[in-house]
Amino acid sequence: MQDVQAYGFDGKGGAVALPCDGVSLEQMVAQLVEPQGGFVWVNLNRNTDAGRTWLAQSGLNALAMEALTADETRPRCTVHGETVLMILRGVDLNPGAEPEDMVSVRLFMQAQAVVSVQLRPLTALDDVIEPIARGQGPATPGELLTRLALRLADRAEPVVAALNERIDDLEDREPGQSGAGMRGELADIRRISILLRRYMFPQRDALSTLEIEEQDWLTQHDRARLREATERVTRLAEKLDATRDR
Repeated sequence: MQDVQAYGFDGKGGAVALPCDGVSLEQMVAQLVEPQGGFVWVNLNRNTDAGRTWLAQSGLNALAMEALTADETRPRCTVHGETVLMILRGVDLNPGAEPEDMVSVRLFMQAQAVVSVQLRPLTALDDVIEPIARGQGPATPGELLTRLALRLADRAEPVVAALNERIDDLEDREPGQSGAGMRGELADIRRISILLRRYMFPQRDALSTLEIEEQDWLTQHDRARLREATERVTRLAEKLDATRDR
């Protein structure tokens, strides 16, 4: 991922890359959105100098800055007037990483602007960015969020399925093959299931909270997609419960 990426969306799927050096979020909105409509999205890596510099000059208020830079990253959704502050988590698919060490993405969302902050690369965010170059960008901030929420679930599903396959393989072993090795593998599967589950249920609650909030920039289509994302995260959490019990 780049240190800082900024896009201006026209509300019809089209987008342009925006310069962000020395430009606050309010200036971006004033220059692009107010004359043309649409919204601005800034995505940054807080672990880089460029990311920290942009945040410092972004013009965001203290409440937003606290949410975007907080050490506590349990999934949650907080609404302040027309602003939504949200933290979501995705499985860590970076080379050499353990998927259960989930990567956080912190979100500041308004009708005309979205800021997303991450500390490590997140594959689901790359999945959202990739179609932009083909003119298939999100039309609204709500659509951007729902695309991200659904891609987070997409990326988690194979990880959860792999845990069940590991248990299936253990069940198929001959009785004589059991022992310390099997107990160690069972303990590892249980540990991973618990770690993933720890974030899935709060993620479900965060998404369902936003779905019922009265935000004008959330369309009925956005709410339907949020509901779908909530249901998929719920199913994943229930599968993890079943895996742990097995």
